[in-house]
Formats: sequence, C-alpha cells, structure tokens
Amino acid sequence: MAFKHMALAMNSLVGDPLAKLLLIALADRADKETNQCWPSYARLCQDTEMSMATITRKLSYLEGHSFIYRTKRKNTSTLYTLRVSKPDAHVERSDAQTERSSTLPVSVEPTTTNLPIEPINELTVLHDYDFDDFWSVYPRKIAKNTARRAYASAMKKATADEILSAVKIFSANSRSTEKQYIPHAATWLNGERWLDDVANETWGELDEL
Repeated sequence: MAFKHMALAMNSLVGDPLAKLLLIALADRADKETNQCWPSYARLCQDTEMSMATITRKLSYLEGHSFIYRTKRKNTSTLYTLRVSKPDAHVERSDAQTERSSTLPVSVEPTTTNLPIEPINELTVLHDYDFDDFWSVYPRKIAKNTARRAYASAMKKATADEILSAVKIFSANSRSTEKQYIPHAATWLNGERWLDDVANETWGELDEL
C-alpha cells in the first residue's frame, strides 16, 4: 500500500461515486514507486462489492478521464497505472448531473516495462468476464483458449444471456453422459448449439449450476 496514492485518490473529485471507490481500491494496491498494480477483476469485485459489469464501466470512466492507464497483458491480469498526481485533480459535474471533463490530473507516463503493450478493447474485456460465466458452467473443461476464441465469434451471433441459458440446460442434460462423449466447448460454440431444441425437463435443476 502507498499512502500517498490513497490520499490523492481520496482527495480527487472524480465525478462518479462508484468510480471513485474503484480508484481508491486501485490506489490501495498501487506500488509507491511505479504507481502500478495488477488486481484481477475478481479481486476488484471483492474489494468494492461491485459487479463485473460495473467494474468494467467504471474502469472505462477512470481511463477516459485520465485517472488511470491500462495495459492489457496476455494470460494474466491487466496492469493499471495511476495517473492521479496532485490532490486537487477533479472532474466537475453540471447541475443536471452530466459528466464533463474539467481540471484533469496531470498525465504521468506509465513506467516502462518489458511487457508488450496492446490496445485496450473494451468489448474484449466484456467478452472475457462473460466467457468466465460460460466456462464455469460448461461440463467439459478442455482447451480453454480455443473455447475463448470460439466464444468471441459466437458473441457476434447471440447474446451472452442466450448462450449462458442454453449451456446451463446442456450441462444439466449432460450429467449422466461420460465426459469423452461431451463435445469440447469450442465445438459446441462453433456448432451454434445454443440454438438446439432441447427438452425443458431440467429447468428445475438449473439453480444448482
């Protein structure tokens, strides 16, 4: 913990209460020298008691108003660099509660690392946590990265809720099926199996998933 980061975050007028709470949570974990931290989405949800969807929106807000800088990394959590560098940094709000940019924090270039910097794709972030919900339910967990790519393609054809509802039914119907006969998740997704006409007899069991 770096107390200077906590003080700066707490004294910043962010313009959004939930975004400020998230900024404080990030500041609590930031390295005092590099201004960086790398908590997972699950950790941020636990620290702030916000949902993943809310965390995603508020991270975009913080980055859009230059409070943080994000570096997407492969096979590990995102790297966050705090850009709050003075205690009077703030975003003003109009009487109609419309957010607009005002006096913003002085930008601090992120500390150079050996990690490749990739552009942040917010849609990819959304797909990541929706995929985690799908993967937690799918009955045969093999080739996760291949399944993740198939899921991203499937999201162009269906919503996350449609896929999740269908995979819950499929998982319930597969309880008595030997694992070797259950298709890989990527095969299920590429085959658009969420469109299958399945029996509704297992709906009562879905709460257990």
